[in-house]
This record gives sequence, C-alpha cells and structure tokens, in this order.
Amino acid sequence: MVAQKKDPRVRKVEKKLTLLPSTIDAVQEFWVANQCSSFSDAVDTMSQQLAALEGQHLLADVIAEATAQKIVDSLKRTYLDPLRIRTGYADKQTKAMLEVLNHMIVKNGWDAENVVTTDVRKSNVLTAAEGKITKQIEHFKQNKATKDAKRKPDSP
Repeated sequence: MVAQKKDPRVRKVEKKLTLLPSTIDAVQEFWVANQCSSFSDAVDTMSQQLAALEGQHLLADVIAEATAQKIVDSLKRTYLDPLRIRTGYADKQTKAMLEVLNHMIVKNGWDAENVVTTDVRKSNVLTAAEGKITKQIEHFKQNKATKDAKRKPDSP
C-alpha cells in the first residue's frame, strides 16, 4: 500500500474502544498485510475500503436494475405487447358475443325456461364452432412451427 500524506484539515479524534480479541487479531493482520503505520490507520483504511465496497455494491445494484429494465422493455415489445394485444382482441370479441347472446336470450323470453348447459347437451352450432376454432389453432401452430424452422440455421 502506498503511504498517504496526512491531510492537515482532517483532525483525528481519540476514542476508547472495547473490541473482541478476534476483531483485534483481524485488524492486526490487516495492519501487517497492508503495511499501515498504526492500528488506527489500519482501522481507517478498513473503513475506507468498506465504504468503497458498499459504493460498488450500490453501483452494481443500479447497473442490475437498469439491465433488468432493458430486458423487460425488450421482451415487452417483442413478446408481451403482441400477446396482450391479441388477448385483448379475443377478450373484446368474447365480451361482444356475450352481450349479443344476452340480448337474444332476454328478447326471446328464453330466460324463464330451464337452462340447458353444455354438460347436458351441446347444440350443433356449438359443436361446429368448436371444430372450426380447433382447426384454426392447429393451423396457427403449424404456421408458427414453419416460421420457427425457417429462422433456425441449417445444422451441418
């Protein structure tokens, strides 16, 4: 360690300390290893190094937070926003269908009759619609698999 000149503006204050023997041993080892001029110089140097280390941890936390934010922003644009838009579109369409069905049920007076749920009986219309949606999902999955295969480099 390079010897530092004492700053005349810094005034040291004498304090009486009670330390554990293990603490005294650690400071003495540091004192010898770092060629400090005195026990108090060793404690001062240890304190300065600790403060610098805490500053590095703070800097590391800031860097980690900034990096995490960039990753989230990147993923948001690439994956989350399109997914949210598609989900919102499907949700909007589903809510519109519910409103239309509610109107039809109330206007035709079917509300007073016994309710038949899909676990009791499915209408032909519902079965056909489910089949169509299943085929569309399979088609979308197939298109996605084809696009993913085109993006991957050819393996040797």
